[in-house]
Amino acid sequence: MNNHKLKQKLDFRVESLISTQNIIIQKYNYVGWLNNFPSELKSLAYRLLYSFTYISEAMTDSMLINTIQNLSCDLHNPSSLSEWKDFINGVAFAPVRTNGLNFSDSGNLFVGKVKKLLQLDEECIIGNLDEIVNLICDGKKVILVDDFVGTGDQFDQFILMLKESNGSYKKSCLENLIYAPLLSTARGYKNITSMHTQVKFSPLHIISEDYSVLGENSIFWRGLTKEGRAEKITQIVEISKQLRVEDSLIFGYKDLGLGLSFQHGAPDATLPIFTHSAGNWVPLVGG
Repeated sequence: MNNHKLKQKLDFRVESLISTQNIIIQKYNYVGWLNNFPSELKSLAYRLLYSFTYISEAMTDSMLINTIQNLSCDLHNPSSLSEWKDFINGVAFAPVRTNGLNFSDSGNLFVGKVKKLLQLDEECIIGNLDEIVNLICDGKKVILVDDFVGTGDQFDQFILMLKESNGSYKKSCLENLIYAPLLSTARGYKNITSMHTQVKFSPLHIISEDYSVLGENSIFWRGLTKEGRAEKITQIVEISKQLRVEDSLIFGYKDLGLGLSFQHGAPDATLPIFTHSAGNWVPLVGG
């Protein structure tokens, strides 16, 4: 596909995104970002932008509600408003803790969203690891809410911290723990479901390898030959090095290679070429 046709398709897609998702241009600066690229690299820029996924706040809220509704059908199958309320009153919500005693930023944000969207009482929100252990070991379901799972490494840390936080912890208690992010990579899904079999892992959507620039059937390189895909990958590496991105991070955390951002921020699995903001480089979205 030549640059002109790709740009036409890109313009249509961006206009559709703006009209349907009410994107704030300051959050999704596609014009400024495209201007980073000289003419000989415009083809790369158009391809990267055309397959980039942006999830607005309105879409995030809708996905979060759908996630909870899906869980209610799996766990309670409510057929009336009163039964829905019974489900909500029978569970608690918590963020995933990472890096010592800190909540993940997205986990904190999503607990607040759940409270607001579902109009929950304060007691439905769990504030510490010790309380999570007490509840799940007493048989109460605790739902962990988050936006994105990449490799599952953070969840490994969380389970270890949970184990060390309370002497009442038993592995069997994890049967009452539900991890419900909006999105998970296929790699993260495989890792969590194989390593933590007692936990119910229930992402709303699973992102296949096709959404990685490194995927064998990547959506970013449709229509290109193997040699053409290799050329685009090399161009990403060269630009990233010019931006002084660490070699290990050029394709995002552990080479997940995604083009993805929520309105509240991009996960570390997203290529820095989309989020880098140093010097004269204009980021597409905030990191």
